[in-house]
Amino acid sequence: MTMIFRENKICFVCKKESSHPVIASTHAFGSPDLDTRPPEGQRSTMHCWLQICPHCGYAASDISKETPVTKAFIESRIYQECDGNLFFDPLAQNFFRQFLLAKKGENDKTAFFALLHAAWACDDNQETYGAIRCRRLAVAQLEKWLALPDRDVDDETLLLIKADLLRRSYDFVTVVSEFETMTMKNEFHQKMIDFQVALAKKEDAGRYTIDQITGR
Repeated sequence: MTMIFRENKICFVCKKESSHPVIASTHAFGSPDLDTRPPEGQRSTMHCWLQICPHCGYAASDISKETPVTKAFIESRIYQECDGNLFFDPLAQNFFRQFLLAKKGENDKTAFFALLHAAWACDDNQETYGAIRCRRLAVAQLEKWLALPDRDVDDETLLLIKADLLRRSYDFVTVVSEFETMTMKNEFHQKMIDFQVALAKKEDAGRYTIDQITGR
């Protein structure tokens, strides 16, 4: 069962107070997607993963935490108009704005996950072009994260996500050329990569879950 309460936060940028939903507990029934998106009901808590200051528009997982981003950037056309990217879903817009802020603050990990979450929001709203755009940007952001020496996520996990991002953004050629001969240390990771390559060869850009590999 998912339980949500509200908590007041003081925005670091504009110093004004506002109320935001916070997840007290949730559940997950089923299998996650290949790009790590959780199953229901955690899947339906995305609106709580991000706080938006109603006064200045600052978007972050916690708007009370310190940020190097200025109010001037938040008020800029780049931020307000999602750098020229059109999203109809407000949640997708806000996750993309979080990406812009994280990119500005040189936080590659946050920037990557913000794009991934924006893609999921686009999926839910049937915004195919927006989802593809976010996934392609996420690949570029993931490449930057992979280049960092002090990551808290191992290479194979990130490469598995990259393969799914490429395939679901219709870049089948890159999936095959980059991953067909790749050898994973983890046996199940190898099954996942082989599954992705087989789908790419069939030009299948659909959503799949872990259970569809294990046959559960």
